[in-house]
Amino acid sequence: MKHQLQAVEDKYEIIEKISEGGMGAVYKVRHRLLDRIRVIKVMKPQLVADAEMRTRFTHEARLAGNLRHPNIAQVFDFAIEKDGQAFLVMEYVNGFTLQQVLSRWGIPSPAFTLDVIRQVLDALAYLHGKGVIHRDLSPDNVMVQQSDQGRVTAKLIDLGIAKLVGSDTGLTAEGSFIGKVRYASPELFKTKEGAKVDAQSDLYSIGLVLYEMLTGKHPFGNTDVSGYIAGHLFNPPEPFRTSDPERNVPPDLRAVTMRSLAKEPPDRPTDARAFSQDLAVVESHLEWDEGETERILLCCQHLPKGESGGTKESLDAQVVGESAAAEATDLRAILDRASLDSHSGALSDVVAPTITIKPKPDEEHQKAEGLGNDRTHVLPTGLRARSEGRRKTSRTLLAALASIVVIVALGLWWTLGRTVPAPNPGTVILDAQPWAKVESIVSSDGTAVRLPAVTSTPLRLELAPGHYAITLERNGTTRDLDINITSGAVVRRSATFETATADDLLASLGLGEH
Repeated sequence: MKHQLQAVEDKYEIIEKISEGGMGAVYKVRHRLLDRIRVIKVMKPQLVADAEMRTRFTHEARLAGNLRHPNIAQVFDFAIEKDGQAFLVMEYVNGFTLQQVLSRWGIPSPAFTLDVIRQVLDALAYLHGKGVIHRDLSPDNVMVQQSDQGRVTAKLIDLGIAKLVGSDTGLTAEGSFIGKVRYASPELFKTKEGAKVDAQSDLYSIGLVLYEMLTGKHPFGNTDVSGYIAGHLFNPPEPFRTSDPERNVPPDLRAVTMRSLAKEPPDRPTDARAFSQDLAVVESHLEWDEGETERILLCCQHLPKGESGGTKESLDAQVVGESAAAEATDLRAILDRASLDSHSGALSDVVAPTITIKPKPDEEHQKAEGLGNDRTHVLPTGLRARSEGRRKTSRTLLAALASIVVIVALGLWWTLGRTVPAPNPGTVILDAQPWAKVESIVSSDGTAVRLPAVTSTPLRLELAPGHYAITLERNGTTRDLDINITSGAVVRRSATFETATADDLLASLGLGEH
């Protein structure tokens, strides 16, 4: 290790190793003169002699070194020593990756997630404006830290395989694939067919990250490489009705997310800014929890590093043990009720809530007491109750009848004198396999229903009671649905469009039987 770092030790003090992956190690360091914390990525010695690896490392440094954006980790220095040793000095992000947030904390609130994703989209809009496609977006390439105002700040931390649109870096051989299959866009698997990999590819990948942050699940499940490829190319994402049964994700956010996961690039948001604007509309009616960022980061900090959080590269497997999940749940509950010291960044006092539970009365004992206090006396046959009791009973009956008459009269006056309100609307949930857009909704009298801005399925709408003709469209093919809405009812209707099979996938990739 000493030989590996001796080129930087004169200038930087090595504090700790953060992680180690396939291309090298990442260290937390302090600049000796400026007294600033930095991160150094050092290339593995055995890879220094590999011309392609050195070229890839240099490419990342040159590309990132020319970028200046608050949501992209900045590159400060880069060098290749005479002995071939290469290192990259980057901005230190005092936080955790989104993958660590998911594995240690769990699913954050939709408001937290949208704040993070919109910042990433701002960074992508900046990159795309400079002609740079990231091509490797995933939860472990996005870090979050707490800002000075207490909110969350997101940072893109890896541009290792980013590419300038139209340039030929020579880093990817024809027909090969570099990146994470789990978060790759469909077009990355169709380059041999002439598919164009542009900004839309990044929007699909960040849509996958958005879905996973909202549900804690990948939209195509935890599968193998061929399963992910089939999912990206042919299979529909898991609908939110099954991945979010508790309906924590609002319907409009579900629709925007599903649109970003469209198989065809033209069906996704037009660009990163449009995607961010769609999310901003949703975010405007979500409630922000001022203390959530601090609780999440404290939870990530205090939970031990297991296999899911040990290194950046291991996070892609996303394997979380039951014990770690239970520990995360327990610590999350503690942090939710803890009093946090915002100055020291540590737990000041963690006090378990005091709950006073009144003992439930013994029902049988209560019944016995009731029977004892309400004794029944049976009068001998022939005895007559006192006349005073009969007079009291008569007065009570007359008063009750008078009250009933008054109530009935008031009820008639209220019913006849007021306007009858319109019936409550019903709800229709439109879905399609794999997905589609709602082209039109027409009532029985020929009136077209005004559609929302986002019409991709699954789509939830409230309609007045009546009969409607609905048309769904996908790639020029339409499906017609007839529905009848009644007041307060929820109607679910779905249409199926033809999709390719797994055999088609294998054949297109040249993996079929010969």
